[in-house]
Amino acid sequence: MTVRILTACIVAALPCSTLARAQSQNGDFSQVTHERTLTFMTRDHKCTRGTIASTDSQSVTVHSSSNNQTFQKNDLLFVGENFQSRNILLSGRSSWSDVTRDLPEAHESFRITLNSGETISESKITASPNALTLGPGKHERAIPKQEIKTIEYIRYLPCTDKVADANAGLNFFQPEFYRQRLGHPPTIEVKLYDTALPEDDTELRCK
Repeated sequence: MTVRILTACIVAALPCSTLARAQSQNGDFSQVTHERTLTFMTRDHKCTRGTIASTDSQSVTVHSSSNNQTFQKNDLLFVGENFQSRNILLSGRSSWSDVTRDLPEAHESFRITLNSGETISESKITASPNALTLGPGKHERAIPKQEIKTIEYIRYLPCTDKVADANAGLNFFQPEFYRQRLGHPPTIEVKLYDTALPEDDTELRCK
């Protein structure tokens, strides 16, 4: 009971700007915190771990333990917290394996565009090598892979390293703790699959 009351009090005190949902476009890091360590993989599978120092529409400068390094976004194959599921912030390829790995959770979703032009937003999804199944129970809809044109993953933006560590210990005094659990954090869209590009399902591994 004490925790529920405390939760309600702190959530009520959060400013509207904290609770408002914002969305960044594919490859737009303008809202990504500069206090979260990320992995930046180039197309030759070389990786740099660091935080964002600065970014614009074409490039991102990464601050690592040794120096600052600027990458053109077109040269990046992957950006994310790590290679575990749902930790991707930018994909430089079209990959069905990424689709099956990064299925949305909670208030996240996929935006699916079909060859017919129909666009579908759905959070309850299962995947197979040849299809996606959308929706719960008796309202399921199966969509064959060959009918899908693009898939974008609408995911939460990552919090800072400090908040991530605090959330792991269920720190009730971090506002971001409530944002993550109430479904109100800002989001970013990540294009995982695009039939205009060759499909690449190779494993992402740093050299």
